[in-house]
Amino acid sequence: MHFLRGTLRLRPPARTKVPSWDLAIVLEALSRPPFEPLVEVPERFFTVKTVFLLAISSLKRVGDFQALSVAPSFLEFAPGVAKAFLYPKPGYLPKVPTVVPRPIVVQAFCPPHFRDSEHEKCNLICPVRVLDTYDHRAALWRRFYPKILSDLILDSYVISFHMCSLQIYVIYSSLLSEITILTVMAYDRYVAICKPLDYHSKLTKNTCVKLILFSWIVPNCICITAVLLSNLRPICKYHIDKLYCDNWSVVKLACVSSFVNNVFGYAISVIFFSFIVLIIVSYFKLISACKASLENRKKFCQTCLPHILSLINFTIALLFDIMYSRYGANDIPESLRNFLALELVIVPPVFNPLIYGLNITVVRTRVFTLCN
Repeated sequence: MHFLRGTLRLRPPARTKVPSWDLAIVLEALSRPPFEPLVEVPERFFTVKTVFLLAISSLKRVGDFQALSVAPSFLEFAPGVAKAFLYPKPGYLPKVPTVVPRPIVVQAFCPPHFRDSEHEKCNLICPVRVLDTYDHRAALWRRFYPKILSDLILDSYVISFHMCSLQIYVIYSSLLSEITILTVMAYDRYVAICKPLDYHSKLTKNTCVKLILFSWIVPNCICITAVLLSNLRPICKYHIDKLYCDNWSVVKLACVSSFVNNVFGYAISVIFFSFIVLIIVSYFKLISACKASLENRKKFCQTCLPHILSLINFTIALLFDIMYSRYGANDIPESLRNFLALELVIVPPVFNPLIYGLNITVVRTRVFTLCN
């Protein structure tokens, strides 16, 4: 023991020190390109400059900044843009619970009309000026870009809880509707090929209306229920490790047990994967019915092959999305996660009209004529 102590005194362990930096040099850099002029600054550098100036002027924690927003209800400016008031979101919990969340007040300095060039240069690093310009540019981004597209071009991805819920509903109601529509189409193909004499008696007008209503109403009701169950739970965290909001990621932000949401999620997964199993079983029956006749094989390839391609693409992407949301590991490359997440919401809406449209002779002839 004495030997070890003596060794430590003679050769103390090297401790890594925080790199030193000069605030004056950083502020000087922020007043030059690529951080100026603000009207031409790329979004990435603009965001870095805004956050840095707010951090050093307010002396707040990182957690305090996560609860801020440039939405009109959370950001106010005093007359003449002399001050900026940033209000935390309602669900924000400070690190010290005894502290009542208060708005961050940022004071402007060196406003126009400038006395000299030095006064004008100091205005370039005024946090209120930068925040005001950022607020106007963020309003333009919100106005001209859908949320998921703006997240692809920006480096900071911020969304309100209500808009996140709306995003969950829109994305997953369309995905679940795809499964129910594919199920209805599989039933239609099964009756048309395996029981052609009973087709008109089984698929009457009333039956078709019921199947269409089923394919849209059931997924929408399920998604509304899932979103309501998630919204009734208080949240303690604010970070979602995904390009867009999904229901299970929001559930994991909650402060209380997720047992009800977990059971509901498993039940819905079992129901909709049973639909996929029904589709697969129907196609096995179709293959066995068509293999004896050349004409039936041609009919199968013409009507069912696009359906199978759409089902395979959709099922693989959906299965990965569900498995990663619930059991995902951080060792999966981010580029792969982003690709599969986007593939699920972008490829089916583009892929399905293409394969089903080209399967129609009139559409196919028109497209080939335009291409030639």
